[in-house]
Amino acid sequence: MKEHFTLVESLNFPSDAEVSVSVQPQLQIAKEGEKITALCRVAEPLETCYFDIPSEPTLSLSPSKPAYMGIKYFGEGLERGFCGMEMVVQNKHNGLITCTVTPRGESLTSKQNMTLIVARESKITDGLSSPSEEVSPKDSLYTIKQTLTRKLRASDNNKALKCVAGHMLLSSKEDTTIRQLAVFFGPKPSPEPLEHFGLVEGEEGKVTVTVIAFPKPSLTWMVGDLRIHEGETDESGRFKVLRAAENQLKGSGYWESVLIINPLEKEDVEREYVLTATNTYGEQTYKVAISTNPEPRMLELGAGTIVGIVVAILLILIITSILVFARAKGRWCFAGGVVSADDVEDPEKTQPNDNGGGNVNPAIHNNSTEYITDHDPDLKKPKEHTPV
Repeated sequence: MKEHFTLVESLNFPSDAEVSVSVQPQLQIAKEGEKITALCRVAEPLETCYFDIPSEPTLSLSPSKPAYMGIKYFGEGLERGFCGMEMVVQNKHNGLITCTVTPRGESLTSKQNMTLIVARESKITDGLSSPSEEVSPKDSLYTIKQTLTRKLRASDNNKALKCVAGHMLLSSKEDTTIRQLAVFFGPKPSPEPLEHFGLVEGEEGKVTVTVIAFPKPSLTWMVGDLRIHEGETDESGRFKVLRAAENQLKGSGYWESVLIINPLEKEDVEREYVLTATNTYGEQTYKVAISTNPEPRMLELGAGTIVGIVVAILLILIITSILVFARAKGRWCFAGGVVSADDVEDPEKTQPNDNGGGNVNPAIHNNSTEYITDHDPDLKKPKEHTPV
């Protein structure tokens, strides 16, 4: 059991030229790395054959031209009206592919679109019941049944659920059953504040908000106290709300609502803009701020810059630790004038030695005739000799 991530649906636009262009296939679902072909055909010889492929330059293809990055001509020749291409699918190719042809001897071109869906498949194992067998008594044919129970999310909307069976007599087209999922949900909240920068005073300003919901919600803008529904214009004619369109390149259920302010005045920047989206399954409001300032650029740090900052911080920590250690131990430039606790507690270290060396305690003098203190009553001064 596999599921496809379906992003867009097939779109066909009528050609303005008289030549009718048929396209085969109109919709393709392919995995990355898979080789595909697309063919546009007209009922007369062609002068030119061009293809516009997402994330690729416009390519002019013909049987005589070499391939470009693996993309080459496909078909039975321009003279028979075949304009086709063959390529290996990449994720960047997802979207609309346009072929443009010019019939021989004419100056008008004709266009036709096809859709390529680059599918990412993932095998579903959770929620699957054990297969059950039923045997028909008439022809002894087996019927295999299996039930999938899954809690659907908004992101599952418009995905293709594919069931693949395996049997030696089944061809690759007969072994697959595809069911398109339709998940209904209310408008989703915006994950971040909505801000629009770079508007120019005196010119037309466009404020676009993308609402994710299914089915399509009704959209109403509030510009201060002024209410404007989609497709309407206010009395002044400066504020207009376009009808929301589905952005199929982003996926199913992505609706873009555009508020046009023409011309943009200085006071408009101070107004409050609120978009309300409502459908059967919920309602959501979006507050939008606009500004004439350029969009602020975030500071981007490369890996080298981050490593440099970390190394600098480590060096500062190491140097600080070394200085603290040196001061505590009296090393290096902190060695002079440091008296340890042992020197204070041991008085003998402060006594002068016999050679007159060592430290001298200025409070002790051998030739002193007075005691250090006279506060002790037991300590008396020596008697003075009175001359007779």
